Amino acid sequence: MSDPISQASALDFADAGFRADPYPVYRHLRDAAPVTYHEPSDAWLVARHEDVHRTLRDERRFSNGSGSRADPVVAVVGAGDLLNLDPPRHDVLRRIVRAPFAPPAVAELERALRAQVERLVAPLADAGAGDLAADVAWPLPVWTMLRLLGAPEADVPRVTALVRALDQPGGVALDELRRLRRYVEETMETTDEGLVADVVAASAAGELTREEGAGLVMGLLLAGTATVACLIANGALVLLRHPRQRQRLRDGSVTPAMTVEELLRFESPVQVLPRRTTVPVTLGGSTIPADATVLLLLGSANRDERRFVHADALDLGRRARGAVALGGGIHFCLGAALARLEGRVAFERIFRDLGPLELAGEPERLPSADVRGLLRLPVRKARSG
Repeated sequence: MSDPISQASALDFADAGFRADPYPVYRHLRDAAPVTYHEPSDAWLVARHEDVHRTLRDERRFSNGSGSRADPVVAVVGAGDLLNLDPPRHDVLRRIVRAPFAPPAVAELERALRAQVERLVAPLADAGAGDLAADVAWPLPVWTMLRLLGAPEADVPRVTALVRALDQPGGVALDELRRLRRYVEETMETTDEGLVADVVAASAAGELTREEGAGLVMGLLLAGTATVACLIANGALVLLRHPRQRQRLRDGSVTPAMTVEELLRFESPVQVLPRRTTVPVTLGGSTIPADATVLLLLGSANRDERRFVHADALDLGRRARGAVALGGGIHFCLGAALARLEGRVAFERIFRDLGPLELAGEPERLPSADVRGLLRLPVRKARSG
């Protein structure tokens, strides 16, 4: 029988079986190799909640600015992407765009957001069938982000098609990423509203370069669409497969807000976050050398039975806190309040107001191990309640 480290090294993130259900592998890592070197990706895997939580809050030893311009994805997205920045530059750029994502500003969006969810769900309600992923989960956060950026609503179908096509079996689709980057640059040339206008004004004032501005907007657009789309699509599938929990939402035993928190934990949209060590670090009994890539397995941390009782069970009434689906520390998701609102409104409309639904076909998963989500989720009104 092979040793735990050898089994961990044999892990294939691209394997379709792993993408379909990574949780047995995560459990093995937590139990047998909680911090271990993964030779195929030349990275250290961190699987337990305690270690992931600690690392997320230690930006001094675990750098977020690990993206290299030699990386084609980083090169296309641009220098201002918050995901690839450390303080002090991270803090300067984050301050420029944080106001629209603050809870009071997000609360002002709720009425418009509810109206948009209604428009997206209406065809499904009328026809009695539809695709919750392609027709609701993906276009909703694209609409939201374009509204915040100040881009035209007419661009929603174009941008939705691009962001849905980014994740491919071999990695990120660079052609689609370049098209999205060109869209951001065009928008910065033509729009004088919203976040884009704020970024352009900050650039003119010398607070950031034009290149940083484009990368900043690009990063916000990417993070604000895929994460929320996956939250809604994943959550819808989980609720369809857990009728007793779904009934708790319908009858008001649990709130939509509680539902969002548990679904974020149970099926984390972002499964893996990279960091890079700045010094040698001892973590989970292993010593990681300096300048090493570290992959934080958020999906594993959120299923860690050391932190969550019956961690593999869905419990919409769960009161436990500490899920790391939205990151942590100074890099905690800028759009967390917005993502939660979008999920809350979507689940409330779909599962509390629309009536009983059931799967109408096989869901289609994103071909990615880093982001867990769905491209298609066909549903229909249930034949019996």
